[in-house]
Amino acid sequence: MNETEASDEDNIERVETVDAGSIEVNMNETEASDEDISEEHSGVIGKIDALINDLEEEIEKSTERARNLSVSADGVDDTPAVELDTSEESSATSVTVERGWNTRPHGLSEEIVYSMYENNIKIGDVIRNQEEREKCSSEKSWSHPDDAVSLREMILAFSALQNTSKLTRLDAAPEDLDFIHGIRFLSLTWVILGHTVVFSLPVTDNPKWALDLASEDISFQVILQGTFAVDSFFFISGLLMSFLSLQRSHRKPSLQGMLKMVVHRFVRLTPAYLAIVIIIQPLSFFACSGPFCPAVPPANCPNYWWRNLLNIQNFFPYTEMCAGWTWYLALDFQFFLIAIIIHFIFSRVPPTGLVILPGLLLGTWITTFIMVGDNSLSANILDTVFDQDLTFDVYYDKPWTRAGPYLIGLVAGYIIHRCSNASKSGESVKLSLLTQIVCWLLAAAVSLSLIFGLYKRTLSEDVSAVYLSLARSAWAVSLAWISVCCYTNYGGPVNTILSLSFFRPLARLTYAAYLIHPVIMQLYFNNLEVPFHASIPGFMVTNLGLMSLSYSAAFAFALVFESPWLTLQKLIGL
Repeated sequence: MNETEASDEDNIERVETVDAGSIEVNMNETEASDEDISEEHSGVIGKIDALINDLEEEIEKSTERARNLSVSADGVDDTPAVELDTSEESSATSVTVERGWNTRPHGLSEEIVYSMYENNIKIGDVIRNQEEREKCSSEKSWSHPDDAVSLREMILAFSALQNTSKLTRLDAAPEDLDFIHGIRFLSLTWVILGHTVVFSLPVTDNPKWALDLASEDISFQVILQGTFAVDSFFFISGLLMSFLSLQRSHRKPSLQGMLKMVVHRFVRLTPAYLAIVIIIQPLSFFACSGPFCPAVPPANCPNYWWRNLLNIQNFFPYTEMCAGWTWYLALDFQFFLIAIIIHFIFSRVPPTGLVILPGLLLGTWITTFIMVGDNSLSANILDTVFDQDLTFDVYYDKPWTRAGPYLIGLVAGYIIHRCSNASKSGESVKLSLLTQIVCWLLAAAVSLSLIFGLYKRTLSEDVSAVYLSLARSAWAVSLAWISVCCYTNYGGPVNTILSLSFFRPLARLTYAAYLIHPVIMQLYFNNLEVPFHASIPGFMVTNLGLMSLSYSAAFAFALVFESPWLTLQKLIGL
C-alpha cells in the first residue's frame, strides 16, 4: 500500500483539545511498528499520559470529598450512588482510538478514560448538590446564615398584602396534621360560646331566668361544660410538642437546643400577648362610655403585667390577674417547659418515658383529688358560679390539677410519630373492624357522658373529687383516639370534616382570637344603654355576632402584632 510509505505527518493525525467541559482525542494510526514513531509523537503521548495522571488525582480527591459529604448528610441521601460507567459511547465525550498508545504498558484503555471523565462529572454534581442542600439546611436551622438581613426584608415583614396571603392560604405544610385545624377552630368556638354567657350575666336583667334555664334545659349543658374546650387546647399543645419534636430531631437534643426551643416559643408568643396586656386591655377603659363601664381604670395590668410576661400569673390570687383569661397561656408555657425536660430525658433513656409520664399523670390525679376534697369544691359549675375566685385559686388554673390532658397529648404525639415512621418504611397500622367499632363507641360514650352526665345530678364531695380528678384526662383520651384514627385513615367522616381546608385560615387566627375576643365582649356588654335580656334567641344571635367580630378583630390584630413579628423571628433565626 502506498499509504504505508507516506511520511509520519500523513500517516498519523492527532488533535488534542482541552477545555472546561470536554476532552477530544482523535487518532488514526497505521500498522507501522512502534519503533517508527518519532520523538515528537512520543512527546504528545507523554502529554496525554500526564493529563491522565492529573485526571486520576482529581478523581481520587473528588471521590474522597463526595464520600465525606455523604457521611455527613445525617443519613439522608437523595442522590444516586456514584457508579463506574464503562460504556464505550458517551454523549459528553467523544474519543476515537484504534490500537496504538492505549495498548502500551504505560497507557490506559479508552474505556477507563471514559469512566474516569464521566464519573468525575458525576462526583462534581454530587458535591455541588450536597453543598446546596447543606446551605438550605443551614438557613432553616437555628443558626442564621452569614448573610445579614436586609432592611427591605425587615420592612416587607410588615406588608399587609404578604401577611394577608399567609393568613388566608389554604395549602398545608408538609408536617401539618390536618385534623388539628378543625379541632382547634371548633374548640375556640366552644370557648367563645361559653364566654358569651359568662360576660353577659353581670349586665343581665333576668339572671334568675338564665340560671334556671341552665339547670333545667339539657342543651345548656353544652355551654356549662365548655371548660373542656380548654382541655382540648392543652391536648393539642402536648400532641404537637411531642410529635414535632420527635419528627424534627435526628439526634439527641442538647441543653443548648432546649434553651433555643424555649427562646423560640417565648419570642413567638410574646409580641401579641404583650399587646393585649400592656396596650389594648388598659386602653379599652377609655373606649367604654356605657352605664356598665367601670368608674376607674383597672389597676391589675399596670401593677402586675410583669407576671404575665413571666407566665406566672396563675400562681397569684385571681383577683390580681391582668387579663384574667390569659391564665391558659401561663399554664401552657409551664407545661411546655416540663415537656422539654421529659423529651430530653426520654431521648437519652427511652424506658424512663414508661415511668415519668404515668407517674406525673397519677400525681396530678391524686393532687386534684386532695385539693378538691379539702376545699369541698363541687363538680357542678352552677354551684360555684358565685365563688369563682376560690375555684380558680385552688383548682382551675393550677398546673398540678390541669396537666392531665397535656400529658395524654404527649403520649398521643408519640404514637402518631411511631405511625409516621411505620408508614415511611412501608408498613401500615391495621385495626380490626371490631376494634374500631368498640373504641369509637367508647370514645363517643365518654365524651357525651362528660358533657351531659351532670344534668340534674348532685354529686357528693368524694364523688365530685373523683370526677374532677379524672374527667379532663378522660376527655383527652377520647381526643387521642380521634387523633390517631384520623392520622391512620381510620377517621372516616370525622377526619373528612376536621380536615376541611376551610378550617386552616381560621385555625391560624385562633391565638389572636383567643387574646382579643374577651376585650370585644367587655366593650359590647359594658357599652349597652340598657341591661341585656337573656333568652335563647338572644344568646344565639349575640354569640354569632361576637364570634364574627372577634375573628374580624383577630385578623387585624394578627396583621399588626403577630404575623410581622413571626416573619422577623424567622429572618433573624430565632
